[in-house]
Amino acid sequence: MIQYQFMKRLVLFLKIIKKRGVGMNKTNAIGSNWKEIRKELFSQEEIHKTDERVQRLVKKSKKIRKLSKKRLEMSISINSD
Repeated sequence: MIQYQFMKRLVLFLKIIKKRGVGMNKTNAIGSNWKEIRKELFSQEEIHKTDERVQRLVKKSKKIRKLSKKRLEMSISINSD
């Protein structure tokens, strides 16, 4: 299912490139910025879900770093005693 969705997005992406007249061997940008391209490729719901997923991952990463720092500090204090 994921492969199908990826291929579907890829085909849509290539259609956008073709519509804008950008050849594959040229270095022209297909949009002025990522937000513009993102709106063309994904629905608002998909963008929202992705943003939520990123926020969860960032929070999880911060918690892991905080726990790792505490463990390191604990191991240093144990070893120094």
